[in-house]
Amino acid sequence: LVPGPGRPENEVGLNFELMLVEWAKQRPDKFESPEELAQQFAKAKTLKRWVPGARELMAQTTLHEEWQTGKWVLNCPGAAESQIYKDNSECHLTEFMNQIPVPVKLICADPDQPDALAPSKVGRAVHAELGLNYTAVENTSHLLQIEKPHECALLVGSFIEKQLSKEVGR
Repeated sequence: LVPGPGRPENEVGLNFELMLVEWAKQRPDKFESPEELAQQFAKAKTLKRWVPGARELMAQTTLHEEWQTGKWVLNCPGAAESQIYKDNSECHLTEFMNQIPVPVKLICADPDQPDALAPSKVGRAVHAELGLNYTAVENTSHLLQIEKPHECALLVGSFIEKQLSKEVGR
């Protein structure tokens, strides 16, 4: 999520997406096994909070075996992932977020962590600017669903439950 030009945290969000553009271009597309990718995940400082088993599951679900070579290949190659980040950098959804005709809740990473990245800062800025319902999940990064899946699911469930109870009360 990159806020539009002139909006709070535009530059932070834009720089993060552009960094991901370059990172994705550099990442390998093929691996000897899912375990090799899982080991790379384990070495990444930004992925240190993942729950046990998540690295292996992520590797298994993001790769497929290429029958001709026996190599394991990313389902979304680096060049395609890079283009997604590039498109994200140019898509200013904050321009339209107050026009969404259904209730919205932002469930975001913890912007107060010493290693907080752009998504947590952008989430807080969007909340502050637009007044959208917002919760930051303590001690998480932008991959909070993988770090605290139970807490994230409870927040989503609670939000939906509140919306349903409002509908029943009408």
